[in-house]
Amino acid sequence: MRQTRTAIHIYQRSEGHVVLFYTRSDLLSFYTILSICSKRTGVKVLAVAIMYDHVHILIESGSREEVTQFVQMYSSMYAVEFNNASGVSGRVFEKPFGSAVKRGEKEIRTCAGYIYNNHTNKRLCDRAEDIRWNFLAYAESSNPFSPQLSRDRAGRRLRSALSIVQSELRACHYLNHATLRRIFTGLNRTEAEQITDFIIHAYRFIDYPALMSLYRSYEEMVYSFNANTFNDYDISESSRDRRGDDTVFREMASHIASIGLFKNLKDILTLPEDLKLGLASELKVITRATWRQIGKYLRIKVSAARPEDLDYPPPCPAWTGA
Repeated sequence: MRQTRTAIHIYQRSEGHVVLFYTRSDLLSFYTILSICSKRTGVKVLAVAIMYDHVHILIESGSREEVTQFVQMYSSMYAVEFNNASGVSGRVFEKPFGSAVKRGEKEIRTCAGYIYNNHTNKRLCDRAEDIRWNFLAYAESSNPFSPQLSRDRAGRRLRSALSIVQSELRACHYLNHATLRRIFTGLNRTEAEQITDFIIHAYRFIDYPALMSLYRSYEEMVYSFNANTFNDYDISESSRDRRGDDTVFREMASHIASIGLFKNLKDILTLPEDLKLGLASELKVITRATWRQIGKYLRIKVSAARPEDLDYPPPCPAWTGA
């Protein structure tokens, strides 16, 4: 008798539901940590979606103990890495993590569609294959978001970056923020996109053949993802969490970068409380973000601000030079 195929949907939110992934380095560090942990534990990964404040992972695994080991391993590794790189402390992921068993190919397909559509549900892209951070496009291409990379034609800095990635991969190391700074320093925008694609392809761990075995072809799979709206009601995710407009986080990041006072976007996390409140007031005027979204992004209780600041937000002296 043929055994029913099963998978597990892992859903993990940040502690306090604040923003967790701010920069490309955050995303790449977490991705390479997932790669190392999946190989160490033997977990087969079918889908991943990294969102601003949570992650979805669909895996096939032999036991609950293996799943728990996998989640605990990547969670603790990323917590140490994020806190060290950001100058903050404390728990990074909410406990316990959410999970739901999917039995049979139909349930697994529905769950995969839900995960790969997370970014479209949040208005971050129009089609599932159009965004980098669900990694769907890498099922068919090693460089879906950049020109083909040629080491022979690459500049000195790009060749150095390639060598660093390959050295870390051979040593079975994930890419921490310090290493990623070395990799990206001196690269132009096109080279940065190329090395990002190279890292994702080099550290690939999603079992695309196992995923596509649920469909007749890659084209059918992608068509299915884009033609349907999927939900997973077995996961305790509110309707506001399932849908919404996460492009406001891009707006806030863009405005903060335009201020020109921070070497790294996450420097805002260690600002004094009064400066965070001033920045919160400015973001409310400049962007479309709600107070809730601003609070999540700055990791601040906006209700702690003076009512007059929230009703009539003044320019923040720290940013205007006053």
